[in-house]
Amino acid sequence: MTKSEARNAMQKAFIAAWASATPIALDNQNLKLSSSVTKWVRLSIQFNDGEQAAIGGETGNKLFRYYGFVFVQVFTRLGTATDDNDELAEDALKVFEGKEIESIWFRNGRVNTIGESEEKWYQQNVVIEFTFDDIH
Repeated sequence: MTKSEARNAMQKAFIAAWASATPIALDNQNLKLSSSVTKWVRLSIQFNDGEQAAIGGETGNKLFRYYGFVFVQVFTRLGTATDDNDELAEDALKVFEGKEIESIWFRNGRVNTIGESEEKWYQQNVVIEFTFDDIH
């Protein structure tokens, strides 16, 4: 599985599971929020390491393992308490935590509270580590 295929699989799984009226921003895409939006999320997938995991005899027969993080930034309006934000963060965590999606393994999920962000949003970040293999 290439990095592009992995990113697409993760985005597809998140969008399918999200099933919410909450807008989703994706990597390198503009999201224009109307003034009536009170909550939204940003899905970001970052690759951060890789290694050759097995030696194959010829080109096309070597196993490489890649690592990265899924970040789901959850935003709700300041002054609306934390229940909605907590619920969205937990929903995002459940999409990936402990799962295997198209041979991508997810582990070590957590929620990090950021607090006030950009003067009008309360933010928490859901962080999940992932691993997948590619043979080439």
